[in-house]
Amino acid sequence: MHGQASHTSDAIALDQTFDLLPGERLPEFDSPHAEAYGVRERRTGNPFVCLVGQPDLAPRRELIAQLARQDRLPMMMALAWNVVAWPPSGGRRFVAVFKRPRGRRVQSGPGAAFKPWREDDIVRALLQPAAAVLRDFDARALTHRAIRADNLFFDDAAETGCVLGECVMAPPAIDQPAIYEPIETMGALPGGRGNGYGADDLYALGVTIAVLLAGGDPTDGMDLAALLQSKINRGSYATLIGRTRLSLPMMEVLRGLLCDQRAERWSLQDLQMWLGGQRLSPKQPSLPVRGQRAYAVGEQSYWSARSIAAALSCDWQQATAALQRNDLPTWVRRSLGDEALAERVAAAIGVAGSGGGGGLRDRLVSRLLTALDPRAPLQLRSFAAGIDALPQALAVHFGESRQRQAFGELVQAKLPQAWLDAQPLSRSEHAVLRRVFDSMHHFLARTEAGYGIERCLYEFNDHWPCQSSLLEGEYVAELADLLPALERRAQTAGTDGEPIDRHIAAFACARMKAMPDRVIRALAKSDDDPLRRLALAYFLAEIQRATGQASLHALAAWVASLLGPVVEGYHNRDQRKLLAERIQTAAAEGDLQALAQAADDADARLRDEQGFERAKQEYAAIEQEVARLEAGSLVDPEHVRQRSRQAASLVAGCVASTGLLLLTVLYVT
Repeated sequence: MHGQASHTSDAIALDQTFDLLPGERLPEFDSPHAEAYGVRERRTGNPFVCLVGQPDLAPRRELIAQLARQDRLPMMMALAWNVVAWPPSGGRRFVAVFKRPRGRRVQSGPGAAFKPWREDDIVRALLQPAAAVLRDFDARALTHRAIRADNLFFDDAAETGCVLGECVMAPPAIDQPAIYEPIETMGALPGGRGNGYGADDLYALGVTIAVLLAGGDPTDGMDLAALLQSKINRGSYATLIGRTRLSLPMMEVLRGLLCDQRAERWSLQDLQMWLGGQRLSPKQPSLPVRGQRAYAVGEQSYWSARSIAAALSCDWQQATAALQRNDLPTWVRRSLGDEALAERVAAAIGVAGSGGGGGLRDRLVSRLLTALDPRAPLQLRSFAAGIDALPQALAVHFGESRQRQAFGELVQAKLPQAWLDAQPLSRSEHAVLRRVFDSMHHFLARTEAGYGIERCLYEFNDHWPCQSSLLEGEYVAELADLLPALERRAQTAGTDGEPIDRHIAAFACARMKAMPDRVIRALAKSDDDPLRRLALAYFLAEIQRATGQASLHALAAWVASLLGPVVEGYHNRDQRKLLAERIQTAAAEGDLQALAQAADDADARLRDEQGFERAKQEYAAIEQEVARLEAGSLVDPEHVRQRSRQAASLVAGCVASTGLLLLTVLYVT
């Protein structure tokens, strides 16, 4: 989008506007998943900051593009971005240039303490600029998902205002401490929180206010399970504010922003009216229905269905034990008096007593948790994600085998569809999600390269970099980057092995959308090596055709070296020589399509097969004759008589012909 990046020994030119400075490290501007370096604008020499992303994560490219040139907002905006060769890491990285904040970070780190802020400073330095950013985001139907105290910078040396930090260098909400997340997403994996809603940004803003008032984390010392239970049972406001003395206006805005019911939480319009001086009725906490008696999970007692679900989600072993006891439907019916909920819980675990292995029990536990708290993330063992963030959770945690396995089981068991069925209210996006999960189920059912869990990874995560070990040191997030990266790999790392693995096959199929299925199926023909290698050549040729790239000499030579079994599949020696020459000629041109077609000459193969069949027939006839002779047919009496008669007839004919010839000569002369 921003032109081809090139680098010199001292700086890297980006977009012909900025010089990136790999030698100027700026750790004070680091993001949790991106390192900061200096940048100099070419025209003015003004300093900027460059953030260098991690090789296994995707930035929020759509958000970057939509926020481009919105430099008047009090927020760090990407001014230029690209994938460049980055010497400090020895590979290629996604980089983005931002305007450098003029002041320090408000909180040096998530757990750092600082001087508490006054309420009027919060209104002036935080709420007013944050409202401007959120107003722009709301108009574009976007979410920030990175509003927190350690992602705020002072806008000047006098520290009179703030700017929000960047929110684009990693997947949404992945860097948010659990305290900043509402109850619905707290239990999800960091990579499984998703884009969320504007209400989630407003909640995070409320938590940021609480942190500024406290001069640090007001829940310091609480683990995730305790924090989640406190928010459920006491409400977020009581958990974060406690007995802190507040003015009535500040109490009003915090109760509105920290309301745990998303539908009842203050909207952006409510916040703007409050900033304009209009006072609204304070929101009262909406707590779950408390049972008449407690339900024990381990040594702890819980009084609501939601708190029980949270406790079980944090301890899968206890959840399995509760499933086997099968006493939750009775507790719900007798303690909560909720017959409908009791029936849903009973239906979720209705087959618990029918036996089955650990996999079945895990799936039943997942259904039980959804029945108890339909708003909670979908969970299977330690894998937990918001329903719309399942693909992102897979991508972020793909390197963890247990999470990858849990995701596969979850999709194959159609637990996402069960989660959607359990929702009390159907949303318009649920139909879209159902189609996504049906497609995932289809991909997992096919085991050949181009499908499987790798296809789920790339099909539903746009711009996610390919995780193939063949592309180590490269950052290949777009189809157009794939073949040039393989070309560099062939030039620098040799041509051992094959240029396609499961990740590359799935990445290309997801990005291309039109890869012929016959090629994909042929790649899986492990019992027909020549056909599989020919399919490999066609696979790469299809990518070259789709991207319009030419002159891939090293990659073409790599592919040509793999086509030996195709050449050896011909029987005629001259034909093999001719085919090898044609393959080498096409490889020298760097044209993968011509290379594949040269190796796949149907007419030549037909002629070779027909010639081979004729040769086999001739050989069989010769063998039959040799065997007959070896069996003594030459001295057989009948054979001798036949041959004698034939010889006598031949001699008689010759004598008669000779006599006739002599008579004719005498007569003529």
